[in-house]
Amino acid sequence: MDKLSILYITPSVAIPSFHGSSTHVLELSRNLVKLGCNVIVLARRLPAQSPSEVIEGIKVFRIWRGMFKAVSTDSLQVTSDFTRKYLKPLEGLYFNTVYAAFVSSLAFYLTNKYKVNVILERGDSYCTGAFVSLVSGIPLITEIRDVYQPKISLIVAKKLLVYDASILKDKKFLSKTAIMHGGVDVEKFKPMGKQDAKAALGLLNKFVIGYSGSFAPSHKLDIMITLAERLQKVYDSKVHFLIVGPANPQLLKTVRSLNLEHHFSFVGSIFHDELPKYLNAMDVGLALYNPNMIAGPPYKVYEYMACGVPAITTETIYSRKFVKNGLNGFLVRMNNIEDILNKIILLIENPNLLNEISVKARETALKFSWKEETSRILNLLKSVYASSACASHDRSTSKPNHGSRKPKVFGSR
Repeated sequence: MDKLSILYITPSVAIPSFHGSSTHVLELSRNLVKLGCNVIVLARRLPAQSPSEVIEGIKVFRIWRGMFKAVSTDSLQVTSDFTRKYLKPLEGLYFNTVYAAFVSSLAFYLTNKYKVNVILERGDSYCTGAFVSLVSGIPLITEIRDVYQPKISLIVAKKLLVYDASILKDKKFLSKTAIMHGGVDVEKFKPMGKQDAKAALGLLNKFVIGYSGSFAPSHKLDIMITLAERLQKVYDSKVHFLIVGPANPQLLKTVRSLNLEHHFSFVGSIFHDELPKYLNAMDVGLALYNPNMIAGPPYKVYEYMACGVPAITTETIYSRKFVKNGLNGFLVRMNNIEDILNKIILLIENPNLLNEISVKARETALKFSWKEETSRILNLLKSVYASSACASHDRSTSKPNHGSRKPKVFGSR
């Protein structure tokens, strides 16, 4: 059986990293490789990362966002409104011209080198997948996750992968949509014994409120400070916050200034394979978002639930699809602190309810495994390639035959 060769263009996402977008790209690619595909990923390069490497069979090529290194308005920490007014347009012009041309040229090179059959691009890839598809004739599938919905990609793509069809602004492309859900590795993320996990971290007899992920402002981590202040007045040292993710100096400074350091453990950055042992030490996992900035399913919620950890997460069009309030987790609106606090107290005071929700959370996660999700997406990729190959074959046979190749059909001998 021939291997389907897939180029995954995602220059705004670094892999590996702590962001949910990185989890999506890496897990989907890893599982496509397990299913026999040849996967090439064109990703963002971060400092200390090599320009290319092979990760579990995935051929990863990395590209700086700047001319020679990572540069953006945020990385420059521009705070002046005047500077932003003039720098932002220049930044946008750079990414949509010079940078897009650079990414497209490398992507085109990779399609030739690895005999790519299908191109998969993220919607925020500056139309690079669409450009390469137009030039090469290789069929394109575009992931539409948020407000980035470039018209050329919508037109060129054979299929649009979306988490929810309602996010598509131009409804005339609805017929192209296919729903994706994201997923979780349910064999890696699973219940492993909560007391042992707590003991390993010195948190026995604590009610552990956890968080894993990046410290982006949209995750509203400042809310945890308020929660800690309120909860320690009632439960003293019984409640503890376990934070897994890159160091955040400002959060650490605030915790110390309020004398709350004994209520927090900051783990820092870890390898993704180590994450389950920390999640298993948590009694509840927080996943708060700015509903207006959410871009796809909250992968940390999938990971919490797979480990049997009830999640308290912001209600969004994505989270309400799989979190059923009070049954397998909790939804909160607009990150209302009183609502979050009441739900935490409910779980502290009702251990039987905590156990029931934990079991239901795991059962739900099993329905969203990466294995099942990847199988569905692979079938779509094969279908798009087969349709494109047949169309190309039909066009070639309508002309005088000059030795055109018979199109491959993947999955047959």
